[in-house]
Amino acid sequence: MHDEYLLWLNENNCWLPDLYFADADKELRFHQDIVISPESVRAQVEHDLPSTTVLNDHDIVVLYLVLSRLTMEGEDLTYTKHIPYIKILPLTIDTPLAFTEKELSLLRGTSLAFSAQRRINDTREAASRALAAVPKFSDMDEQKWLEYWRWADDIYGSRSFPGRLCGKSDGPILIPGLDSINHARGTPVTWSHDGATITLAIHQPIKKGEQVLNNYGAKSNEEFILSYGFVQPGGPDDVLVLRLRDGNVHYWKESDVQAPPALISELKEMILDEDDQLWKEARAYEILEEFLLAKRKDFKAGQREFEAYETEIRPHIAYMIREYRVGQRRLFDHAVEITRAYLEHLSDMIEEDD
Repeated sequence: MHDEYLLWLNENNCWLPDLYFADADKELRFHQDIVISPESVRAQVEHDLPSTTVLNDHDIVVLYLVLSRLTMEGEDLTYTKHIPYIKILPLTIDTPLAFTEKELSLLRGTSLAFSAQRRINDTREAASRALAAVPKFSDMDEQKWLEYWRWADDIYGSRSFPGRLCGKSDGPILIPGLDSINHARGTPVTWSHDGATITLAIHQPIKKGEQVLNNYGAKSNEEFILSYGFVQPGGPDDVLVLRLRDGNVHYWKESDVQAPPALISELKEMILDEDDQLWKEARAYEILEEFLLAKRKDFKAGQREFEAYETEIRPHIAYMIREYRVGQRRLFDHAVEITRAYLEHLSDMIEEDD
């Protein structure tokens, strides 16, 4: 971390111990006054820009980050409190918001392709609403404003913590300093707050020279790519995301030994011409098998396209997509296998009843 930033943290009653400490449980403590939350920034933003009252909690934080960065870059604004923090933030994060058209196209056949496009569309619409609420920048090029907005949206999405960590219930929060600690799956940590201070306790020895690590929780590579811009090798927490037409979203983990019950219930509700529950369940599994095979076929077509063009995109983006696709192929095969096995079981039960 930069010396100026560390000094700023210290001046704001944050405690980062020497990162070369060792051999005991470690605590990092941060004062709540440094937190960026919808609650903490809305009053200032709405006071300066009354028309921003139309923005939701997420967008008010994103706008605050944009205005803070513009202040740092010399605009005549008053958003100076977090400038030392803004200075150390990366200018780009490798989420789909920063993918090229070719890179996005190589997500074909995956649920991430849908989520990425939705996030691209959502940020474009949010940026447009925010720009309309900030008359001072009405003459700014819309594409430039969009770049600022997507930068801030990536910062908020990739570095935020649940508001409950500091007793807040108004959505994700940013905790400068704590959000600089990298992720390691399974790291034993606990969080606490006393109304003024947020504490992260790390419950494992840290040898001299080792990096201090946090645990972001069990997240799939789809979530890591979409919001964080990296992947967990091997995708140990990957899920298959299934969306029926105009239906709910269902998640199928590799550890699941049966289809998601809510998915089967939704399929059964679509079957109106069968009253026998055993037959209805069998028909639901037949529909699920057809659905999975069609999705896997489209995924395989996308995989062939990826293999043909992966050398034409940035190597680190190709690596992320490859890791993600390996996990998705494994999950598709697992889901088809489970579905076919249970469908065979249901067929045996039906034959026994006849």
